[in-house]
Amino acid sequence: MVLNSTVAPLLVGAGIVVVLLIATLIVLTLSMRALWRTRRPARLDARLENLPPAEQLEHRLGEVERQLAGALQLLPEHQESLTAAQRAVEQLRNLAKEHEEIFDHHRQEIQDIQQRLRLALRSVAVQRYNPFPDTGGNFSFVIALVNEAHDGVLLTGLHARETTRIFAKYIAAGQCETRLSPDETAALERAIRQLESDTHT
Repeated sequence: MVLNSTVAPLLVGAGIVVVLLIATLIVLTLSMRALWRTRRPARLDARLENLPPAEQLEHRLGEVERQLAGALQLLPEHQESLTAAQRAVEQLRNLAKEHEEIFDHHRQEIQDIQQRLRLALRSVAVQRYNPFPDTGGNFSFVIALVNEAHDGVLLTGLHARETTRIFAKYIAAGQCETRLSPDETAALERAIRQLESDTHT
């Protein structure tokens, strides 16, 4: 009885110390996990800055899912709620994939439209003049039509007293295979300037 009465308080004290040590370790472990979770998104953000939005969302959803999995192990009593949260994360991931497919489709459509616009005749310039001193008024004309690549056509109309003749000249990269008159050159240059001005604005 004497031995038991002497050892019992020591065992109780030792048990209390062990329990306090275990509790301290648990608190330190949870604190370290919380600190790691608060610091890790900053490192992830630095790595994900140059990724497309869909991939950034995928990484963030993966991080949330991993944290939920860890919480499931620590808090089994909330497993049902956390499992529902995991399902919500999975639904968000599927939604992000669907949106990425839609964005890819729209990007392709935009690229097709831009390609067609490069070939469209987007700039028109008209130059009126009088090449013959015996006729009145600027009834002769040059119409320049060019696209973004500076390809297009020149339509020249020469008006005389008795006849009006119309000529067409093909333009490739801002150049013509035949010699241009000063008025044709002026019309072509103005059409190209207009196109370049529209592109810069």
